[in-house]
Amino acid sequence: MFKDTKAELDRIQQELLDEQATQVFTPVRDPREASGGQDVDDILNDPELQALMEDTVGAPPQNVTYRNFANDYGEEEEEGAALPQKKRSGNRGLIIADCALAGGIVLVVLWWVLRLSGLL
Repeated sequence: MFKDTKAELDRIQQELLDEQATQVFTPVRDPREASGGQDVDDILNDPELQALMEDTVGAPPQNVTYRNFANDYGEEEEEGAALPQKKRSGNRGLIIADCALAGGIVLVVLWWVLRLSGLL
């Protein structure tokens, strides 16, 4: 490394500024303004292209019924038919397990308190 880094950095900066001053920048031309080419609007409005596009673009079908088999959306239902009720799953088992675990933690803490206090 150089002993005088500030002087070296100033020298390198001056070299870069000199190099930048000597560079010639050419402006970038817009490709739409290039001579000899067609304009994009002219290409898209070409009658032959429009005739080809009319063949590929069709009207959406009428009377489309959307159907989702995951939740039976769009399925025709009879008015008198009752829908089967799904069994409602509860969380009673989880609540019992949580209470048992919380009780176990309380008992362990109580045991340690009694043991450390010298009562057991």
